[in-house]
Amino acid sequence: MTNCHVIQGEQEISIKLFRKGTAGSDTLKIDKVQIVAMSSFMDLALLKAAIPPDVRLRPCRWGSAIRSRTDRRSSPSATRSGWNGRSRRGS
Repeated sequence: MTNCHVIQGEQEISIKLFRKGTAGSDTLKIDKVQIVAMSSFMDLALLKAAIPPDVRLRPCRWGSAIRSRTDRRSSPSATRSGWNGRSRRGS
C-alpha cells in the first residue's frame, strides 16, 4: 500500500524491501509491481508484487488516526519516550 499521489501517472512501479542483514541492512528491489486499486479521494493505492518465497514479510498493524490523536496512552512509544500528555512548549 502507498499513497495514490506517489504513483499516479507512473507507467512502471518498483518497490524496495529493507531487512536486517548480518552486516547492516539489505535491500531487495522488486520490479513490475501491479496497481490493484487506487482512490484519489483517500489518497491510497493498493499494490501487488511478486515476493520471492525466501522473503518473510510481517503484517502491518492498522490503527485509528482518531484514537492515536485522542488517546496517547495507547501508543507504547509515547509512554516509553516519556510523553506525559502535556505540551513540551512553554512547560
